[in-house]
Amino acid sequence: MDPEIPKYFANLASIYGPVFRIKLGSKRSVVVSSPATAKEVLRDKDSIFANRTPPVSTFSISYSGHDMVFSGNCAEWRMLRLVWSRTILNKSRLDSLYSLR
Repeated sequence: MDPEIPKYFANLASIYGPVFRIKLGSKRSVVVSSPATAKEVLRDKDSIFANRTPPVSTFSISYSGHDMVFSGNCAEWRMLRLVWSRTILNKSRLDSLYSLR
């Protein structure tokens, strides 16, 4: 790969179009180089692209991948996010842990 990654991806986009798939190491990645397409992907289709497979290493340190970081965009994730924001990230809890931060 070219050391200047954005130029490299721009060259690939001129060959393959504004959206293409590339394999980086063992992971397949989607490159979106058009601003209009990026807007659609990030705003309109965000729930589709938000789901990702967790790395294999997380299964040994989490509950079989069932945690807030690697859960898919589903009801379980929304519930975990709600519990997290109400119990961990509330103002009184943050104020009580100020010295630790």
